[in-house]
Amino acid sequence: MSEKDERYVDPAAAAFANLAHLSGSKIDPSRVRPMPKVSRQIDQPKSRRRWSGAGPSVRDPKPVGSIFGDLAKRQGWAADMQKGRVLSHWSSVVGEQLAAKTRAVSLRDGELEVRTESTAWATQLRAMERVLLQRIADLVGPNVVRRIVIKGPAAPTWKHGRRSVRGRGPRDTYG
Repeated sequence: MSEKDERYVDPAAAAFANLAHLSGSKIDPSRVRPMPKVSRQIDQPKSRRRWSGAGPSVRDPKPVGSIFGDLAKRQGWAADMQKGRVLSHWSSVVGEQLAAKTRAVSLRDGELEVRTESTAWATQLRAMERVLLQRIADLVGPNVVRRIVIKGPAAPTWKHGRRSVRGRGPRDTYG
């Protein structure tokens, strides 16, 4: 036996091997209980491979964000996560003032739907559409949002009951 083998001799495995030999069994003792694993840590010298110390190590815990990011890439969820970033970070895209008056409602097939509090804010946002598309591309990457559909406030319906008259309804603007 070499010095390396003597260092990792397991007394239970040795006793089992002896019993297997005496009984004439054809069981391979090395397959029943594997040898202890030798550290394969390569970021530190051999004399210090038992613990990681103060410096960064392969064995250090990974941040949860990087673990989920890697998982999303492997599973193909990265595009959906980018879409979610547009909706969740809307205030950082448009700024606090516009975010107070607008909200991103949905993102489907590269088309972002935005609702505003008033028609004036919808007009203002339409004027800024190119700037918004550039900010979104900087935040989450190109081609996530290709078009922005800006809608003003939803007007109340004037159709009540079964018998209603066709027509334009009241002539008033909302917002």
